[in-house]
Amino acid sequence: MAADVAIARPELLQVAEAVAREKMIERDEVLEAMEQAIQKAGRAKYGHEKDIRAVIDRRSGEVKLSRWTEVVEQEPVENEATQIPLRIAQKIQPGIEVGQFIVDPLPPIDFG
Repeated sequence: MAADVAIARPELLQVAEAVAREKMIERDEVLEAMEQAIQKAGRAKYGHEKDIRAVIDRRSGEVKLSRWTEVVEQEPVENEATQIPLRIAQKIQPGIEVGQFIVDPLPPIDFG
């Protein structure tokens, strides 16, 4: 697994706080909606069929975008975009087991 690729964006936390106050909802709900939007943008950029996940650090505003690939026993796999056979996964990450995930960090998306 490669090193994490992330960008600290403290302004995201400020925006989330402002929206939460304005709409009278929890800040965490706003951050979750932001994560979903970033995931959607990530899928548009890296492939809609892939399992792309985004996490915003609640303290620093750091955004991490990654692709998750599930390790499965069967070959051929049912879905090449989201699954990898155990035999190949163990070459990438020795000791990994069926049901676990290989998590590949992705370059951050430029929000413009």
